[in-house]
Amino acid sequence: MTDEEGKQHEFPVDLGAEKLIAAQKGKDKIAIEVKTFEGASLITDYHRALGQYMDYLVGLRVQEPSRKLYLAVSEMAYEGLMKHPLSKLSLELYKINVLIVDVTANNIIKWIE
Repeated sequence: MTDEEGKQHEFPVDLGAEKLIAAQKGKDKIAIEVKTFEGASLITDYHRALGQYMDYLVGLRVQEPSRKLYLAVSEMAYEGLMKHPLSKLSLELYKINVLIVDVTANNIIKWIE
């Protein structure tokens, strides 16, 4: 990325993700940010994940604009987030793409776009 003075700067997409995966879904290039939400507060973990997700969006726009970003969460974490009006509304308003995953079987339960 070039700043106002014309200097080149690295813009790393992985800014602290627990795991950031580049993949393909059919013909689409995707990036998946995996979050465990194992902290003391689900909402605090969500706020941290949301901020990182937004930063990754910016990074992807610069480095790989064709790649679509998804936030991968466990079914239990997703159900907990849906019980809180703020997290539920922010997922909808910010149009966060979500993958609900079975962490035990290591597979995708549902794609939400």
